[in-house]
Amino acid sequence: MACVEDFFTKLERCTNEQEQRDLNISRKAIDAGIDFICYKGGDRIALFIGEDGEECIKSQKDNINTCIEEKVPDIEEGKSNPLGINIRLLSINEENCKKMNDMHQCVVKYTEKCNDPTPSNILDSLITQVLKVTPCWQTSSAPTLSSTQYLLSPMLTLLAAALTAANILL
Repeated sequence: MACVEDFFTKLERCTNEQEQRDLNISRKAIDAGIDFICYKGGDRIALFIGEDGEECIKSQKDNINTCIEEKVPDIEEGKSNPLGINIRLLSINEENCKKMNDMHQCVVKYTEKCNDPTPSNILDSLITQVLKVTPCWQTSSAPTLSSTQYLLSPMLTLLAAALTAANILL
């Protein structure tokens, strides 16, 4: 995962102290995702693949994307210009906490519609494990948040999921 570390190292040069703390949390979140996937020699990813998890995601991709775009309209900003990272979208704050929770709900809602619930359960658990290493895991399912509670930003969680998926599929 040297490319991920290179990404963070380069990004750190352009950040203030708070943003660097957020990036360190993001590193931990990515590590948690990788640890989850690689647990017991990759049993979870093997189960995900064996239960047609890739097909499940492909069949629900449009529904998941539509749901996310409806609940988190500014996600389009990151999709349309992935190299022009807006540091505001990388911040760990209450606003991004809500966005992450909404995206998590979209993924689970639509992958639960697949023939087998196993892929949805694994994805839900993966996202949960990533969120558990953030400062406010307790708020991930809370309907309202206090101003001192935060979650991992949506962009970094998507980055973690994408990097994990890329490693899995390579």
